[in-house]
Amino acid sequence: GMCSFPSIWVHVEKYEETSDKLTLQLSAKKFYFNIDKNLFGSSNFFFTISKKIGKLWKLVYRSDCIRSNEEPVWKKMKLDLSTLCNCDLDRPLLIELLDYKKRKKNLILGGVKTSVKHLLYLSAANNKSLRLHTGVSDVCEILVMKASLVTNEPVRASSLQRKENTDIASPAENSFSGLNNIPKFLEYLSGGCELSLCVAIDFS
Repeated sequence: GMCSFPSIWVHVEKYEETSDKLTLQLSAKKFYFNIDKNLFGSSNFFFTISKKIGKLWKLVYRSDCIRSNEEPVWKKMKLDLSTLCNCDLDRPLLIELLDYKKRKKNLILGGVKTSVKHLLYLSAANNKSLRLHTGVSDVCEILVMKASLVTNEPVRASSLQRKENTDIASPAENSFSGLNNIPKFLEYLSGGCELSLCVAIDFS
Protein backbone atom coordinates (compact mmCIF):
# COMPACT_ATOMS: atom_id res chain seq x y z
CA GLY A 1 0.00 0.00 0.00
CA MET A 2 0.92 3.64 -0.08
CA CYS A 3 3.38 4.85 2.54
CA SER A 4 1.87 7.39 4.90
CA PHE A 5 3.95 10.21 6.35
CA PRO A 6 3.38 12.17 9.56
CA SER A 7 1.90 15.65 9.28
CA ILE A 8 3.04 18.87 10.95
CA TRP A 9 0.39 21.48 11.62
CA VAL A 10 1.50 25.12 11.84
CA HIS A 11 -0.71 27.77 13.46
CA VAL A 12 0.19 31.41 12.78
CA GLU A 13 -1.45 34.45 14.30
CA LYS A 14 -0.50 38.06 14.81
CA TYR A 15 1.07 38.61 18.23
CA GLU A 16 -0.47 41.55 20.06
CA GLU A 17 2.23 43.21 22.16
CA THR A 18 1.17 44.77 25.44
CA SER A 19 2.47 45.13 28.97
CA ASP A 20 -1.02 44.63 30.45
CA LYS A 21 -1.31 41.82 32.97
CA LEU A 22 -4.02 39.76 34.64
CA THR A 23 -3.79 39.55 38.42
CA LEU A 24 -5.29 36.22 39.45
CA GLN A 25 -5.65 34.20 42.63
CA LEU A 26 -7.44 30.84 42.81
CA SER A 27 -8.34 28.28 45.44
CA ALA A 28 -10.06 24.88 45.41
CA LYS A 29 -12.91 23.84 47.69
CA LYS A 30 -15.82 21.39 48.07
CA PHE A 31 -14.22 18.21 46.76
CA TYR A 32 -16.97 15.80 45.77
CA PHE A 33 -14.91 12.62 46.26
CA ASN A 34 -11.96 11.40 48.29
CA ILE A 35 -8.57 12.30 46.82
CA ASP A 36 -5.83 9.67 46.84
CA LYS A 37 -3.56 10.94 49.63
CA ASN A 38 0.08 10.21 50.28
CA LEU A 39 1.69 8.74 53.41
CA PHE A 40 1.43 12.09 55.19
CA GLY A 41 -2.34 12.27 54.69
CA SER A 42 -2.26 15.09 52.12
CA SER A 43 -2.11 15.70 48.38
CA ASN A 44 0.12 17.93 46.28
CA PHE A 45 -2.28 20.10 44.28
CA PHE A 46 -1.32 22.34 41.40
CA PHE A 47 -3.21 23.77 38.43
CA THR A 48 -2.40 24.66 34.86
CA ILE A 49 -3.84 27.21 32.43
CA SER A 50 -3.87 26.51 28.69
CA LYS A 51 -5.10 28.65 25.81
CA LYS A 52 -6.96 27.45 22.74
CA ILE A 53 -4.89 27.39 19.55
CA GLY A 54 -6.89 25.99 16.67
CA LYS A 55 -8.14 22.61 17.91
CA LEU A 56 -5.36 22.20 20.48
CA TRP A 57 -4.60 23.55 23.96
CA LYS A 58 -1.22 25.15 24.67
CA LEU A 59 0.10 25.33 28.23
CA VAL A 60 0.79 28.93 29.28
CA TYR A 61 1.01 28.69 33.09
CA ARG A 62 1.68 26.11 35.80
CA SER A 63 1.19 26.97 39.46
CA ASP A 64 3.24 25.89 42.46
CA CYS A 65 2.36 22.67 44.27
CA ILE A 66 0.50 23.02 47.55
CA ARG A 67 0.41 20.17 50.04
CA SER A 68 -3.08 20.19 51.46
CA ASN A 69 -5.80 17.78 52.51
CA GLU A 70 -8.66 20.27 52.43
CA GLU A 71 -8.84 23.50 50.42
CA PRO A 72 -5.59 24.65 48.75
CA VAL A 73 -5.09 28.39 48.22
CA TRP A 74 -2.49 29.45 45.66
CA LYS A 75 -0.46 32.64 45.73
CA LYS A 76 -1.60 35.68 43.78
CA MET A 77 0.06 35.86 40.37
CA LYS A 78 0.42 38.26 37.45
CA LEU A 79 0.09 36.81 33.95
CA ASP A 80 1.08 38.60 30.74
CA LEU A 81 -2.07 39.22 28.73
CA SER A 82 -0.21 38.70 25.46
CA THR A 83 0.99 35.24 26.48
CA LEU A 84 -2.24 34.26 28.20
CA CYS A 85 -4.78 35.10 25.49
CA ASN A 86 -3.05 37.36 22.93
CA CYS A 87 -5.10 40.26 24.33
CA ASP A 88 -8.37 38.51 23.39
CA LEU A 89 -10.46 38.53 26.57
CA ASP A 90 -12.96 36.07 25.03
CA ARG A 91 -10.34 33.52 24.02
CA PRO A 92 -11.09 30.06 25.50
CA LEU A 93 -8.88 29.03 28.43
CA LEU A 94 -8.65 25.64 30.11
CA ILE A 95 -7.95 25.36 33.83
CA GLU A 96 -6.96 21.89 35.01
CA LEU A 97 -6.36 20.70 38.56
CA LEU A 98 -3.70 18.04 39.06
CA ASP A 99 -2.28 15.97 41.89
CA TYR A 100 1.52 15.82 41.76
CA LYS A 101 2.99 12.31 41.83
CA LYS A 102 6.71 11.98 42.45
CA ARG A 103 7.28 8.50 41.03
CA LYS A 104 4.51 8.29 38.46
CA LYS A 105 2.50 10.44 36.07
CA ASN A 106 0.66 13.40 37.58
CA LEU A 107 -3.02 12.71 38.10
CA ILE A 108 -5.40 15.06 36.25
CA LEU A 109 -8.36 15.52 38.58
CA GLY A 110 -10.52 17.58 36.23
CA GLY A 111 -10.80 20.72 34.17
CA VAL A 112 -13.06 23.63 33.26
CA LYS A 113 -13.20 26.00 30.29
CA THR A 114 -13.34 29.74 30.88
CA SER A 115 -11.92 33.05 29.57
CA VAL A 116 -10.32 36.19 30.95
CA LYS A 117 -13.62 38.03 30.65
CA HIS A 118 -15.40 35.25 32.56
CA LEU A 119 -12.78 35.29 35.32
CA LEU A 120 -13.18 39.05 35.69
CA TYR A 121 -16.97 38.62 35.87
CA LEU A 122 -16.72 35.94 38.55
CA SER A 123 -14.36 38.08 40.61
CA ALA A 124 -16.83 40.97 40.58
CA ALA A 125 -19.96 38.84 41.11
CA ASN A 126 -21.17 37.01 44.18
CA ASN A 127 -20.87 33.63 42.48
CA LYS A 128 -17.08 33.40 42.18
CA SER A 129 -16.58 29.68 41.66
CA LEU A 130 -16.00 27.44 38.64
CA ARG A 131 -17.16 23.83 38.85
CA LEU A 132 -14.34 21.49 37.88
CA HIS A 133 -15.40 18.22 36.25
CA THR A 134 -14.07 15.18 34.44
CA GLY A 135 -16.76 15.18 31.76
CA VAL A 136 -18.67 12.54 33.71
CA SER A 137 -18.79 13.81 37.29
CA ASP A 138 -17.97 16.96 39.24
CA VAL A 139 -14.63 17.15 41.07
CA CYS A 140 -14.58 20.36 43.09
CA GLU A 141 -15.11 24.09 42.83
CA ILE A 142 -12.39 26.56 41.83
CA LEU A 143 -12.86 29.83 43.68
CA VAL A 144 -11.80 33.00 41.84
CA MET A 145 -10.54 34.96 44.84
CA LYS A 146 -9.19 37.81 42.74
CA ALA A 147 -9.11 38.68 39.05
CA SER A 148 -8.27 42.14 37.74
CA LEU A 149 -6.49 43.77 34.82
CA VAL A 150 -3.33 45.76 35.41
CA THR A 151 -2.94 48.23 32.56
CA ASN A 152 0.16 50.10 31.47
CA GLU A 153 1.64 52.16 34.25
CA PRO A 154 1.95 55.86 33.36
CA VAL A 155 5.46 57.02 32.56
CA ARG A 156 6.97 59.19 35.27
CA ALA A 157 7.00 62.89 34.54
CA SER A 158 10.75 63.06 35.16
CA SER A 159 11.39 60.65 32.30
CA LEU A 160 9.39 62.87 29.92
CA GLN A 161 11.33 66.01 30.72
CA ARG A 162 14.30 66.65 28.48
CA LYS A 163 17.37 68.60 29.37
CA GLU A 164 17.56 72.13 28.05
CA ASN A 165 20.79 71.42 26.20
CA THR A 166 19.38 68.38 24.33
CA ASP A 167 20.11 68.62 20.62
CA ILE A 168 17.10 68.67 18.31
CA ALA A 169 17.19 66.02 15.62
CA SER A 170 17.68 67.29 12.09
CA PRO A 171 15.10 66.62 9.34
CA ALA A 172 17.51 64.14 7.78
CA GLU A 173 17.63 62.12 11.01
CA ASN A 174 13.84 62.19 11.34
CA SER A 175 13.44 60.79 7.83
CA PHE A 176 15.05 57.53 8.98
CA SER A 177 12.83 57.09 12.03
CA GLY A 178 10.83 54.43 10.20
CA LEU A 179 13.84 52.10 10.36
CA ASN A 180 13.07 51.53 14.04
CA ASN A 181 9.89 49.65 13.13
CA ILE A 182 10.73 45.94 13.38
CA PRO A 183 8.74 43.82 10.88
CA LYS A 184 6.39 41.21 12.32
CA PHE A 185 6.58 37.51 11.46
CA LEU A 186 3.38 37.66 9.40
CA GLU A 187 4.81 40.59 7.43
CA TYR A 188 7.78 38.45 6.46
CA LEU A 189 5.45 35.69 5.25
CA SER A 190 3.19 38.09 3.32
CA GLY A 191 6.31 39.58 1.71
CA GLY A 192 7.26 36.22 0.20
CA CYS A 193 9.64 34.85 2.83
CA GLU A 194 10.09 31.08 2.41
CA LEU A 195 10.67 28.71 5.32
CA SER A 196 12.43 25.35 5.33
CA LEU A 197 11.86 22.77 8.05
CA CYS A 198 13.96 19.70 8.80
CA VAL A 199 12.75 17.09 11.30
CA ALA A 200 14.98 14.34 12.73
CA ILE A 201 14.25 11.62 15.27
CA ASP A 202 17.02 10.23 17.48
CA PHE A 203 16.27 6.65 18.60
CA SER A 204 19.45 6.29 20.66
